[in-house]
Amino acid sequence: MAFKDIRAFIDYLKKQNELLVITDEVDKDIEVPGIMRAWAFEKRPAILFNNLRGYKNSIVSNILGSNKRLAMALEADEKDLINEYLTRRDSLIPPKLKDDGPVKDVIVKKEIDIARMIPVPIHHEKDVNPYITSGVLFLKDPESEKQSLGIHRIQLIGANRLVVSIRNPPSSVYLSKAGQKGKPLEAAIVVGLEPVTWFSSVIWSPAGYDKLDMAGGLRGEPVEMVQCTTVDLKVPATAEVVIEGRVMPGERVVDGPFGEVLGCYKIFFDHPVMEVSCIMHRKNFIFQDLMPWSRESDMLVEFSYGVEVYKDLKKIIPSITGFHFLEGTSMLNAAMSINKKSEGEVKRALYLALNLNPNIKNVIVVDDDVDIYNMVELNWALATRFQPERDIIILSDVQGPFIDPSSREDFVTAKMGIDATKPLGGDIGKFEKIRVKPEAEKRARELLKKYGG
Repeated sequence: MAFKDIRAFIDYLKKQNELLVITDEVDKDIEVPGIMRAWAFEKRPAILFNNLRGYKNSIVSNILGSNKRLAMALEADEKDLINEYLTRRDSLIPPKLKDDGPVKDVIVKKEIDIARMIPVPIHHEKDVNPYITSGVLFLKDPESEKQSLGIHRIQLIGANRLVVSIRNPPSSVYLSKAGQKGKPLEAAIVVGLEPVTWFSSVIWSPAGYDKLDMAGGLRGEPVEMVQCTTVDLKVPATAEVVIEGRVMPGERVVDGPFGEVLGCYKIFFDHPVMEVSCIMHRKNFIFQDLMPWSRESDMLVEFSYGVEVYKDLKKIIPSITGFHFLEGTSMLNAAMSINKKSEGEVKRALYLALNLNPNIKNVIVVDDDVDIYNMVELNWALATRFQPERDIIILSDVQGPFIDPSSREDFVTAKMGIDATKPLGGDIGKFEKIRVKPEAEKRARELLKKYGG
């Protein structure tokens, strides 16, 4: 049975020793981001800060910071996570509308002061203001009334004013349609979602798929929804916080600097403003935070998009055995493995990968005896099976991601493919990777398991 809300998942993580609870008093702008940054790319548990200076609420972060916890959220076997995800992804289950839900425990429509009510951290040294990083933005097409959802960076700029990043379709299309009519666009920012629904808000979705339907399929039961109070939108009933309001037509302001998911500060000069009309929240709500440029921010998008790239590559080149976005690069760098049958396969695979996903900037191909999830082994293949003068391909003047600070202002970049596979034929023995005897490997695993290693 699916987790009903983030609280149930937090309780489960605690029982599985996958949650660290910090009881010392901490500052939302000092210890909270300091600890989350220190742990950003380490294999650490989720973390709950339950004694915030100046607030009665808690902050939770890193709930999906590993494949293990994603598998827990999906109630799946970690070893079969990819297949389980692909099987469920297309089993769409529409959401279910309810009259009421826990998120409506408290409704505030007057004297709204977001910074006073909600412990939103300042994450990095040069961030201009506090940013909501885990918030799922719900919008509605002014014409079809179809809702969209996705995680967006959201800056606090006043007691009841926010700057909202809306750059990608369909959200950007909805904003454009409303702007052309000179009307505000109703919006709801939802924080503290049940983990699978939160994950589903940013996964790759086939054309025509509704992400809430996909969330239902991944959960095995419908997402329960309630009507907002001051805007005509529906939001998950068991969320912790919902901020309602309207994105105003024509008003654009500077957004940033803010430390983004690629580990650099990013400034935009044309982001819209949202005027807040209502805040709904649960009693003693838990504020969920997402540390940008972390294992968790990687997991949210890279798992589903990586699965899709692998699936598409495998259809065309069956000898490809794995694909993985490299940690900390926000899908700009990737690695794939191949059991190559001919030398030409590798170059073909490189060209395909660099064109399948516009975000991919650099990709390395290795033999299937190399673990693409292990940076030591990838570096070893680069050191022992690669010659720069013959094993690099470069694509110049191609469209890249807007998040890359090294690309041109029109987001045009160059891309690189690296062949770090051993040659077929000849003296291939000199490229063989050392290993212990199979029986030694097996016995070592048994003993280490016995002694907790």
